[in-house]
Amino acid sequence: MSAIHRERIVAKMTRQKYLFLLYLVTLAIIFVSAVIGSKHEEVVAWMERVYFGLATTAFLLSFRLPSTLMAIQTDRLDAVIEARRKASAPIDRN
Repeated sequence: MSAIHRERIVAKMTRQKYLFLLYLVTLAIIFVSAVIGSKHEEVVAWMERVYFGLATTAFLLSFRLPSTLMAIQTDRLDAVIEARRKASAPIDRN
């Protein structure tokens, strides 16, 4: 697999990793706000605003997820095909 293909695939996968971390942070804030509940209502109100914003952001970014995953797999497939073509090319003995 060429270095260019590898770099593109890694960059796309890194963005998906950050999206997953955004999901986890959102869930963590929701969990903490549920745990502290009625003890700190003002803090919970701010946490709700934060997790609503994070959830909306994650939701909007998720629309590109299927096409990005498809592109990653297509890039990998193209790289494998290219490597096989190079390996099976006739040897030039000039």
